[in-house]
Amino acid sequence: AQYALLERLHRRSLQWGLQAGILLVGAYVRLAHLGRPNNFIFDEVYYVKGAQQFLKYGVEADAGKGIFVVHPPLGKWVIALGIHIFGDTPFGWRIAVAILGILSIFLVGRIAYWLFRSESAATLATLLYAVDALAFVHSRTSLLDSVLVFWFILAFYLMVRPTKHVDRNYALVFAVLGLATATKWSGGYFVAAFIGWMLLRSFREGATLKLIATRFTFPLISIVVYILSWWGWFASKIGYDRYWSNSTSLLGTLRSFIHYHVEIIHFHVSLHSPHPYMAEAWTWLFLKRPTAFYYSSPKSPVGTCQTGTCSDAILAIGTPVLWWGAIAAIVYALYRFLMKQDDRVAPLLLALAAGMIPWLFVGQRTIFFFYAVELSPWLVLLVVYA
Repeated sequence: AQYALLERLHRRSLQWGLQAGILLVGAYVRLAHLGRPNNFIFDEVYYVKGAQQFLKYGVEADAGKGIFVVHPPLGKWVIALGIHIFGDTPFGWRIAVAILGILSIFLVGRIAYWLFRSESAATLATLLYAVDALAFVHSRTSLLDSVLVFWFILAFYLMVRPTKHVDRNYALVFAVLGLATATKWSGGYFVAAFIGWMLLRSFREGATLKLIATRFTFPLISIVVYILSWWGWFASKIGYDRYWSNSTSLLGTLRSFIHYHVEIIHFHVSLHSPHPYMAEAWTWLFLKRPTAFYYSSPKSPVGTCQTGTCSDAILAIGTPVLWWGAIAAIVYALYRFLMKQDDRVAPLLLALAAGMIPWLFVGQRTIFFFYAVELSPWLVLLVVYA
């Protein structure tokens, strides 16, 4: 018995060493030359400027006047934290997002362990997520999506880890999902998905109707966290639409807040402008139309370009062997769930649906493949399962 125990510890120590090595390599490739290129990549121009304005005014404003923005503030506050600590440089813009990307690698591995009770599965998941090109590119770019995905992964980890304090854990999960929604509104889809997951687990555990009714209040935590994330707007005198209601009372402030959100909804619903990198959600798994984040053609000598004219390019595309392999893994997981009642894949399929299905029903709204980074952790875990 002692020998068997030592052998198990040896095997686990080997897996832990492999996971640590993969994590270090994943961290290195996300941090190396993070300040390159030294100008904005893709939509960084919007979010970095927003972060700079938060540090200056506490709210997004230009020359002391509030400006209309269409995403909640939290993701830009994360970018602002990096700028505050490391300076207003390309490295400072991206470092906070890069750190969350590195933490995401670790958490995906731990999710795999708790789902499949296998350190080998954890090692494979750590490896696949570390080398997924879409997650990698987002981790080196100061956009909101990598921040959003970190909150999703953290909430999923909290749901699968063992805990004696179940209700307290549910409250924490929905607080984290509130942080996700305060980063981008698509976090709301995951709030709905996790409500379904919580209720399903409650019924299967034989929870009383009174307990289930109590747990129905936990999603309200997400709403509270979301509203609190706008504290800069509430505290400001120059925030966009801050005094739309012409009243400084609490009710007037709430009316202005709601009116601002109605304008944001109108923007998202009416966003139909054609774009060369548009990609409908049904094409995402096939990598039909990846997003070009950056391109330049410097002339030598500059950087590693020593002769002639060179090319610098950043392409947001999933690693093909992973994404195409995940299509088969999804089909297999559906079979195992429907025919074999394997509950381990149910939360993965639910998270995948929350990240993809809503985008199938947005009509003519302009959407891009880089949104699909929300799918990456669940595709990795489904491939590991298969």
